[in-house]
Amino acid sequence: MLNTILAATEQPAACDEKILAAGLLSKQYKAKLFLLHVLESESPIYRNYVKHFKTGKEIVCDREYINSVKNEMTGACKNALESLGDLEIIVAPGFPWEEILRNAKNNHADLIVLGPHGEKADIKGFGNTAEKVIKRARCPVLFVSGLLSEKMVGFKKVMVSIDFSPSCIYALQFGMKLANQLGSSIIAFHMVPTTNELKASQTEQEKLMAEARGKMEEFCGKVSESMPDAMEIRQGTTPHLEILQCARDNDADLIVMGSHTKADGPKWYIGSAVEKVSKKSACPVAVVTDPKAVVDWNIS
Repeated sequence: MLNTILAATEQPAACDEKILAAGLLSKQYKAKLFLLHVLESESPIYRNYVKHFKTGKEIVCDREYINSVKNEMTGACKNALESLGDLEIIVAPGFPWEEILRNAKNNHADLIVLGPHGEKADIKGFGNTAEKVIKRARCPVLFVSGLLSEKMVGFKKVMVSIDFSPSCIYALQFGMKLANQLGSSIIAFHMVPTTNELKASQTEQEKLMAEARGKMEEFCGKVSESMPDAMEIRQGTTPHLEILQCARDNDADLIVMGSHTKADGPKWYIGSAVEKVSKKSACPVAVVTDPKAVVDWNIS
């Protein structure tokens, strides 16, 4: 299932958690790893004008400079990735989101590995690059916010968050397929919103919980031939907090979420729960985009 992995890093001179995680995944699944660094241009027209990664001075990117960045990355990642037999380092000028998607498409990536905390990320949401990649990615995007262990990348406990949006269909399909191939246990999670009115009625709460369980069983039965090993249905007011707590309680190695990409007039946005879970989760978070919500992009 994971034959090719693309990991993107903003820092060519540092072996950060994204690179380390991608290396562990590549080793675990014997996958080819493409390690990408984009020489970001601030010019919408002349993309070969980039800032030198050491001096910050604007220069014209040429083959000599690209090779020097590759050598820097090779040196920084030598100890962490030297055991990988199938590794390719790519350095390219351009806009990060475009190059990530282009290279993922050209190299048939099964997984894109990113970090939720980009240098230019808004405190309240994803960075521009992560958001654009999620909206357009043809494969799951894995967000890593800390160092992972070899045990964790075995993904023996997979949790899928379900809110019955269209993207959750693809999230559950991915989670079930991954769990079946790895022999992992899979937990389906759903939060029933709690209101002040409901707090006053125990009978009504129990009724809603029973209805939610029935809806979950019906949803999972339609999406997959087999049912999850467990279903967690909880009441709460803040989805991302309940998702994170359920993952902690079940010692999850991976959280899978639908992108919950929605249209708001001509604009698109990512669900806030996805942003917050990806940033705060102790385990990796795989985000799967609803194909119906994919934004067209044309890159030759």
